[in-house]
Amino acid sequence: PLMTTNERKHLIDGAKWIILEQAMRFLSDFLKNDVYYKVAYATHNLVRANNQIALYQSLLKQEQAMSDYLDNF
Repeated sequence: PLMTTNERKHLIDGAKWIILEQAMRFLSDFLKNDVYYKVAYATHNLVRANNQIALYQSLLKQEQAMSDYLDNF
């Protein structure tokens, strides 16, 4: 099989953690005056952080459907 049962079980949680981690990294960089990520404008990293939070919220809304899909994968 492509993934083990244990991998499928943790796939959604892994995605949530990665999204939140990236949001924190963008926000942290914004608060430190953009020393890590290259930016095109002053609030670029703040916008990126907000987009990651929106992605996380979208994932939460779709989590059950994703879980159901993975159960049948």
